[in-house]
Amino acid sequence: MSLIDEVKECSSESHKKWFDRFFDDLKIEEKIKQSAMKGFSGYKISIPKNDEYLARRLDSQKTLDLLKQRLGDGFDVEIKNLESSYTIFGKPVVFSRDLCIFGGQEIMMDDNTAFVLTLLILFLPFIIGSFRD
Repeated sequence: MSLIDEVKECSSESHKKWFDRFFDDLKIEEKIKQSAMKGFSGYKISIPKNDEYLARRLDSQKTLDLLKQRLGDGFDVEIKNLESSYTIFGKPVVFSRDLCIFGGQEIMMDDNTAFVLTLLILFLPFIIGSFRD
């Protein structure tokens, strides 16, 4: 076996061990069921900005593929950004980056959360503008 094959195998095994440990500890299947009982059609895992290791693991295509395999048919798994419509240096401001699991529909928040996010997006330019003055 060549060195590159060994490195790829080590990387794959390491990721699989991390994945199993992380999602077993999270009890992901139970969390999805609890979320459904509360009326949500999915579950969201925030990708932290301050934990580079966890962010790298969660934001990996390997994680998405393993999670789709673990959950089975009927679930969509993807990374979503909540971005501002305003830009800084030509790039949108990213409020959050999340690993989202959808069980059919793509509605993952209740009306109160949607209302608060709408207000935040509407008033963010005024909030930022007040700091500039």
